[in-house]
Amino acid sequence: MFSFKNLASLLVAALPLSNATPLAGSAADLVPDKYIITLKDGISASDFNAHMNWVRDVQVARARHRRGLNFRGVEKTYGVGNFNAYAGHFDEHTLEAIRRNADVESVEQQQLYHLHELTTQKNSTHGLATVSHREPGSTEYVYDSRAGEGSTVYVLDSGIQLDHPEFEGRAIHGYNAVKGETDDDVQGHGTHVAGIVGSKTYGVAKKTKLVDVKMFHDAGSTNAIILDGIEWTIKDITAKQIQNRTVVNMSFGGGNSTALNKIIKTAYDAGILCVISSGNMGVDASDWSPASSPDGITVGAIDANWRLWDHSNHGPVVHILAPGVDVLSLAPGNRLREGAELLRRLLMLLGWPPIWQLLKTSTLQRS
Repeated sequence: MFSFKNLASLLVAALPLSNATPLAGSAADLVPDKYIITLKDGISASDFNAHMNWVRDVQVARARHRRGLNFRGVEKTYGVGNFNAYAGHFDEHTLEAIRRNADVESVEQQQLYHLHELTTQKNSTHGLATVSHREPGSTEYVYDSRAGEGSTVYVLDSGIQLDHPEFEGRAIHGYNAVKGETDDDVQGHGTHVAGIVGSKTYGVAKKTKLVDVKMFHDAGSTNAIILDGIEWTIKDITAKQIQNRTVVNMSFGGGNSTALNKIIKTAYDAGILCVISSGNMGVDASDWSPASSPDGITVGAIDANWRLWDHSNHGPVVHILAPGVDVLSLAPGNRLREGAELLRRLLMLLGWPPIWQLLKTSTLQRS
């Protein structure tokens, strides 16, 4: 059995992380009257259906007293492994009844989540070199030409330009959780991230298969949309029985979410490895999701000199550090972008041979 803690110890030497005052999610990011309700573990399918019927009955009863106010009730349900939840639009009285229900584990307001931003700097070359050397300063990337062969990386992001020649036909569309939006990567973030993972020139796992799971548009996303994308990803991976050779990349963040962290635990319990950005606010990552989840690998950023990047989130939930600034990758339209996606440090480790060897030979287990 292999543990996340042992994996973190193997990947990098322990580095000191600075402390900062925790920063909670902004109230401006909360979605009015929209909520995620997570149910307790062990609830049966019949009990879940009974709970849904009860919620609808409460909603209908309350509608008689709302005079012109239109609350839509349950809008989306989730069910994978031990994770059962629903998203909806509720008035305060209905919500209070839901909070008191014995089936309910947590109630949280929906909030906006954001892809970690791109910055631009010329002559960025250190990223690939860093993951294959023990000292900073090299411009050479030494790698196994078969790196990523037989593996799959699910990129949960803004989409991927699937026909970009750098992907050599290895990128496919999986799912679009953003209803009414094109599958295309209009924003550009997902193509950039996927290029770092698996493009033939700039990728670290040059032979890996890439699966596009679109969860973001220009304005960001919500935890309701993100839960939908992660639920689909878990079901797709387990249906194909490829848990031991798959990584799920999460290049986004927002305020703490019980539901989001719990569905990552569901992925972990299914044998799926999630690699998560620590975030780029320069604060304690314990106050952010999904970075605060104990059931993935949370990665902070270092610069070209292997120093902790000033804007990297940090703290006890961060397992490892990897390159996070001044890295070259792709952009939609068959172009390149000289820039630094602030969480790409986590992607750099995906092409490191020990990761794939461990995934092939080990079962992930806490220690």
